[in-house]
Amino acid sequence: MQIRPATADDLDEMLALAESTFRGSRLPYTKEVWSWKHEANPFGQSPTLLMLDDDRIVGLRTFLRWQWRSGARTLSAVRAVDTATASDYRGRGIFSSLTRALLTATEAEGVDFVFNTPNPKSRAGYLKMGWVDVMRLPLWLTPGRPWATVASSGHEMERASDRLKHILRDPSFASWLDDRMSEDRGIPLRTPLDAHFLTWRYLHVPGLLYGGEWAAGEHGAFIVYEVNQRGRWVEGRVVELVVGPGQRAIRSAARLLRRLRRRLPVHALSAICRVDTREALALALGGFMPVGRRGPQMTVRLLRDVPAPDPRRASSWSCSAGDMELF
Repeated sequence: MQIRPATADDLDEMLALAESTFRGSRLPYTKEVWSWKHEANPFGQSPTLLMLDDDRIVGLRTFLRWQWRSGARTLSAVRAVDTATASDYRGRGIFSSLTRALLTATEAEGVDFVFNTPNPKSRAGYLKMGWVDVMRLPLWLTPGRPWATVASSGHEMERASDRLKHILRDPSFASWLDDRMSEDRGIPLRTPLDAHFLTWRYLHVPGLLYGGEWAAGEHGAFIVYEVNQRGRWVEGRVVELVVGPGQRAIRSAARLLRRLRRRLPVHALSAICRVDTREALALALGGFMPVGRRGPQMTVRLLRDVPAPDPRRASSWSCSAGDMELF
């Protein structure tokens, strides 16, 4: 068997292998999804390696490119995402071989670190290859409307997606967001948000709907949210929350969150947010309660020495649910 980079000619066979491995995944392995996720990503195309036995693809491994900002510094990162092994080739070390080869390739490019939120089954394999546990992400919850229905949440999200589209196309919003990002001089790592990235991440994603609300003005706030359905249980999730400077902005964000709780037909709402931020104050005023580090388990592997903040420390992060969401 041999390892080589994937090419465009491999895509059909790659997708068939991935779909056979992950049946019922949230996003199907289609050309449209692959193109959006791994080719149109504003942070760059995803490096992908294949394991071949003669001419047959028996394994694939992909890293999704990402960036994190701390003050004026931007760190280059990749997220360990799609991996698949043919059922009759499992147990031969293909996952670890492809992962180590891709680590070597991205390290040579100058990427700073790898991060992901593995499930309990795959986490052990990552830890053996040098990943370290950083934290369970800090989770916030609030009850929603007990009479929520799947049908009504679908109608609401179609309208909410239209609102988000209008917001992201508004030049004044792009200017407002740029100002908010430039004001953020804190140490914790966060994704550098702009209208282009948000459009890719939340409007162009095939098959998923996200909604948005924006309170304009210097002391305004912005939220992006989604709805997940598991049988009869309907959960809302605040995936992005940006709060302007000062107490007025915190109150603006809290009003948006309270309005969302009243309008969105879900049984509960959740968010991920560190507790010592303006966003945390807005969540508290908006009716959310911190329930501790009960979110997904985050892991990191350094590829080179990174000056402070150290991505292996929980105190270095200020990430959102949207940053860590599996898609």
